Amino acid sequence: MTSSSVNVILHYNGAIIKTKHGSTFVSDSPKVIQLDNKMSLHALKQAIGNKICLPNGKVVNDIYFQLPVSFVGNYGQYRAYILHDDADVMTMFSMFKQVSNLTCLKLYITTTNTPT
Repeated sequence: MTSSSVNVILHYNGAIIKTKHGSTFVSDSPKVIQLDNKMSLHALKQAIGNKICLPNGKVVNDIYFQLPVSFVGNYGQYRAYILHDDADVMTMFSMFKQVSNLTCLKLYITTTNTPT
């Protein structure tokens, strides 16, 4: 892993559920990938689509990231935030670097059919 890459646990074909610890991402087959922390939102969507081998006619629609908002004892309180633009992507990577006890980012994506 280079200094500009980040390990990511990617959830898709699942759900975002609310628990007593905040938002949790669930899916049957999460994938572990590495992403460059200097990507635009468009490049991030393309890279994720390539990594999970989206079929023709499907594209990444929304990307959510899980961020701890507080820690109490051994438990973290997490919230899910949606990425709307390049500034949100930069903020996500910056916040990840600032939380020293995180070893990877957790993302959840939704997909949609491409317009014909």
